[in-house]
This record gives sequence, structure tokens and C-alpha cells, in this order.
Amino acid sequence: MKHRMYRKAKKSESPAAMAAFKTFKKNTAKQQKRTRWIYVYKFVTQAFEEKNTKPFWKFVKSQRQDSFGIPPLKKDGQLHVDSKVKAEIMLEEFKSVFTQEDKSHIPSLYGTPYSSISDLHISEEGVTKLLNELNPNKASGPDKIPCRVLKELAAELASVVTALFRQTLENVILPIDWTEAIISPVYKKGNVHLASNYRAVSLTCVLPKVMEHIV
Repeated sequence: MKHRMYRKAKKSESPAAMAAFKTFKKNTAKQQKRTRWIYVYKFVTQAFEEKNTKPFWKFVKSQRQDSFGIPPLKKDGQLHVDSKVKAEIMLEEFKSVFTQEDKSHIPSLYGTPYSSISDLHISEEGVTKLLNELNPNKASGPDKIPCRVLKELAAELASVVTALFRQTLENVILPIDWTEAIISPVYKKGNVHLASNYRAVSLTCVLPKVMEHIV
């Protein structure tokens, strides 16, 4: 309809018709903007009520200019677009700001008046309960086990997960995947082409978090 009004106003060369077209165009744009934000508010509110923040972050990401990943990064005055080079730049930055804790002043627990912790009993019922409480929309870690699988198959997996937890405590050995993390750079502020303006976020496995909760 807007295009028809424009063609009609232009053909008639009538100032009134052109004014009517501009008014209609302005009101249409205003209504479109209002309708868009009503839609955004509705689906974001629904997402938080359902404790699923993915739609919200998807919307935020869609508003960025660089929605396809990390933009070119600058090093030694040159912009690099290669993914491997960008990963190496980020790695160097994160390593340079990593804090190495001083462990020389940690007091020894041997010979202290505190009694030893009692044996920890991990029950299959408790593990089932914790698996059922997992958020199925959370991302998986290096083990690539989805939270939805752990939640939906909690009853079937509880015995296996319980045995894994018990063996881990008895042998004092963690599965290799539990000691690793997927590092994702998250933009903070400032120049998007500088690695120093990103912070590292670690994505770890879900099962060790469940076991940590039990302990």
C-alpha cells in the first residue's frame, strides 16, 4: 500500500498527496518499530520465565555487526583474519594475564587438631535427583554429553554415573575430560580488533559439577 501511495502521489504531483504519503510512511515505520519491540519483549520474557536464556542471547548476538564469530584481530599493527592465527593471538593474551597462585604459604593439614572427614557415601537416588534437576538447555563440555541426555535418561544413567563418582573418589583420579575446558573469548568493551578487550570463559563438563555439588 505504501508503494501504491508513493506512485500515485508522484504521478499526480500533488503536494497534499505527497504529504499524505509521508505521514503514512512515518506512521507505518513507527508501528513496525513498536510491534517489533513488543515481539522481542514477549519472547525474551517467556524465555526467562522458562529459565531458557538462549533466545535472549541469540537476539543479542543478532544485533552485533560481527555475528559470525571473532572479528579480525590486530597484532604488530596488522589485522589477521585466519581462524588459527586469531586463536593463537587469543591464547597468547589469555596466558599473559593468567594468575599463577603462590602455594608456598598454604598451611599443612597434617598434625592439626581437626578430625578427618568421614567417608562420603554417594547414593544412586541422590544422583538421580541431581540429574533430574539439570537444565537441559545448558551447553555440554569437552565430554560432549548433552545435559538433555543426562536429564531425560536420569533413571537409566544414575547407576553408571554413581559408580563413576565412587570410583573417582576411591582412586583419586579424574577422567581426562573433567580436567579440560572449552575456552571461549567473550567481548567486553573497546576495540573489537584487540585481543585484550576479550575475556576467557571456560566451558567445563557437567558431571564433575554434579559430583562437586555432592561433595
